[in-house]
Amino acid sequence: MSSNPLLMTFSTTPVDSIPSIYEQLTRAYFSGKTRDPEFRKIQLRKLYYAVKDNSMRIVAAVKQDLNKPNNEAMMVEVSWLEKDIMYTLQHLDEWMADEKPDTPFLYKLMKPRLKKEPIGTVLIIGYLPLPTYWDLTLTASWAARLTTLFN
Repeated sequence: MSSNPLLMTFSTTPVDSIPSIYEQLTRAYFSGKTRDPEFRKIQLRKLYYAVKDNSMRIVAAVKQDLNKPNNEAMMVEVSWLEKDIMYTLQHLDEWMADEKPDTPFLYKLMKPRLKKEPIGTVLIIGYLPLPTYWDLTLTASWAARLTTLFN
């Protein structure tokens, strides 16, 4: 246990609860609500504010685990991640827009489109010795592309 008041007590997800969590995420995916760009933006905003609200906890955890200086942890683990999430939010509509594939003339009248829609549920398993930036950047990018997250 940590003596640092900024750190939360670590707890694992009980293995027995994983199937019900997965079922809940799968239901959310099949309901179609993840297709809405606004839903994805809300998820990204929630992640942004979770990082912003817990920035001192993230810095304290990185200091304890990796002995990384506070300024470096704030820059790499918090600021870069916030900027990545904001960049994703700014470009999400552009990235989600349908594409017109280059097709032979014969098929032009059909007006084919490539639709960028969610693909399912993703499990992201973080590797503890690595900085949180990598795990949360993956989480943000999958939330933008995709799906439901099981992190």
